[in-house]
Amino acid sequence: MKRENLFHSFDILVREYDTFPMPEHSHSFFELSSVVSGSGTFVAQQGEVRFSAGDLFLVRPSVSHIYKLAECSKIVYMRFSDNYIDSYFTRQEKDLLYNAPDGELTAIMGGKDRELVALLVTGIVSEYGAALSGSDRLGGWLLCSILHVCLRSLLPVVTGQPLQPEPHDKYMLMLQYIRSHLSEPELLQAKALGQKFGMSQTYVGSYFKSCGGESLREYVGRCRMHEAQRLLAHTDMPVGEIAYRLGFFDCSHLTNAFCRQHGMSPLEYRRQHRQSMAQLADAGKS
Repeated sequence: MKRENLFHSFDILVREYDTFPMPEHSHSFFELSSVVSGSGTFVAQQGEVRFSAGDLFLVRPSVSHIYKLAECSKIVYMRFSDNYIDSYFTRQEKDLLYNAPDGELTAIMGGKDRELVALLVTGIVSEYGAALSGSDRLGGWLLCSILHVCLRSLLPVVTGQPLQPEPHDKYMLMLQYIRSHLSEPELLQAKALGQKFGMSQTYVGSYFKSCGGESLREYVGRCRMHEAQRLLAHTDMPVGEIAYRLGFFDCSHLTNAFCRQHGMSPLEYRRQHRQSMAQLADAGKS
């Protein structure tokens, strides 16, 4: 059975075809699929579900599945990795996704949530429908918003319990500030963050970990690696320039860190990503 891989943190595809181009397959990543038009049957390990326009499906990693089309259908595929989840969601929310049932999500959503997801998917189609790829930044935030709506609906189904209160607003502002200043490592030190957010230098680290469950250093490193992946996948920027932009000491520092995490060099990652995108583009034309 074919198993697809994802060489960056997320990907968004808008496809329209009369016959689904792939046999039964699985992924190494999560996939949300939204049916924009058409109808058919979604087949997974848990059984078969009929679908039509407006339906939304979740497929977890390693779950075999296939879409059997009854007519010409347009489907939006939103694919995302552990790295993407770690960047935008809490550990509790990540566990919720891993324990969610595969299959149709719209059946468990309230009317307002279905309407909200439909609006967000319309934005994705507008951005990605007429070209091979749209704005990576905008697509990422649209996907993040859709996932938050899905998590709200999944929670009572998976756990029967409400989500824990969201972290303090100051913590969320701190996350945004860090992501916006990755190229300025001196601004991401505990002393500078303490001055920025009105807390002592010694308290910054414990406050950050108590809110998010990971250290400040771990989060900054993860954000830098996530942005390096994005720049490698979607730009022709040289590795040395990426290293400089993201606050690494030099090109070799980025390369060594990248190899440790991904098992390949930045240039190899870029090559594999482009090969994967070319194959997907060919599949969409067939």
